[in-house]
Amino acid sequence: MKIGIFISSHFWSSIPYDGLNLFKHLSNKFDVDLLALKDDIRLNKKFNGNEKFFFDKDKFTCEPNLRVLNNWNDFYVASSDYSIILTNSKITNKVVLGSILSDLKTKVKCPIGVWDIGGSDILVDSIKFANCYFTKGSIWTTWMRKMLNSNQGIFTTGSPHYDYYLHSDRICHKFDLSKEDFFKKYNAPKDSSLILVAPSNPSSHTQQYDENLPKLEKLCNFAEKSSDKIKILVKTYPHDYVFYENAGTHSGIYHRKRYSIPQYQVLKENFPNIEIVESQDHFSAMKHCEKLFNISGSHLAWESVLTDIVSFTSNYSNKPYYQTVRYLPDYVKYPDEIVNTEIQNVSEMFSDKAFKKHSLEDFISRDLSFDNIEKTLISLGLKK
Repeated sequence: MKIGIFISSHFWSSIPYDGLNLFKHLSNKFDVDLLALKDDIRLNKKFNGNEKFFFDKDKFTCEPNLRVLNNWNDFYVASSDYSIILTNSKITNKVVLGSILSDLKTKVKCPIGVWDIGGSDILVDSIKFANCYFTKGSIWTTWMRKMLNSNQGIFTTGSPHYDYYLHSDRICHKFDLSKEDFFKKYNAPKDSSLILVAPSNPSSHTQQYDENLPKLEKLCNFAEKSSDKIKILVKTYPHDYVFYENAGTHSGIYHRKRYSIPQYQVLKENFPNIEIVESQDHFSAMKHCEKLFNISGSHLAWESVLTDIVSFTSNYSNKPYYQTVRYLPDYVKYPDEIVNTEIQNVSEMFSDKAFKKHSLEDFISRDLSFDNIEKTLISLGLKK
């Protein structure tokens, strides 16, 4: 009984090792191969030092059980060697998925199981091709069962995406900066208060983003004039960090562009005193910053329930993507109202008011997803 872990042909610069870490965990109990397309960026990237993201490709290429596939046809052929292939819910980008969807349904010779990541992709893309689902929380399981009109093959396990917050000590490959190292890397005085600014996808939610740019300017001015030490950092969307990568050279690259330069570069040019957080430091930023300014409906705010950070937003509750999206059923309701505090003025972020934190454990499970995925595979008949 053999398992394939496909690292997907969709590269998230903030979580380069999620599939690799699941592979390492399951390899302790099962016969597992790590699958990747030969031109995947994680196998081939040569860093020049100018990037705002990083990973160590040797962690992938030096795995003895790495199986490199030439193309999607190789993927279909290889599938006959496995009892199940696991991948994340974003197996590839929307354009490629549209072109291979029929083949995923008819040419793959084993079940495909998908693990959940941040956002709602498990409800959108994966239901078109997958046979088995590992959701990040019980409410997602409920939604999926309604959407698929079935209770079969849908399991609440937690998500490898969130294990970095909850079970860092159990994860093999990670970027986990201490508070001291994080402050040093981003030029923040030891006793300063850090504010993380999080735009959403550069090409979406643009109205809210534009409406909040004047507030970001006021926030920067407030920080400069304040007697307290306040440092402002920006973490843009994962696709923004691969702006300069060639999608024709590396599979996994998907561009969502609004400007002729990356969004983080636009913000740096307009607000020179901010610091750009490198994409792989996503989780460290959420751990060590005190406040999050969610300026354009980023789902990063959902992750605030896992740390001490408090999320603030503006011009959000009147937007059509607030708490839901048009292409999902009405019963799918995001906790945007719960995880974000709506403000009119940036000064409200510094009030003495106590901002209530919510656990939302039905939305994001606190379990180590690797353990639950392992138990589920055993329950499905796969042998240790």
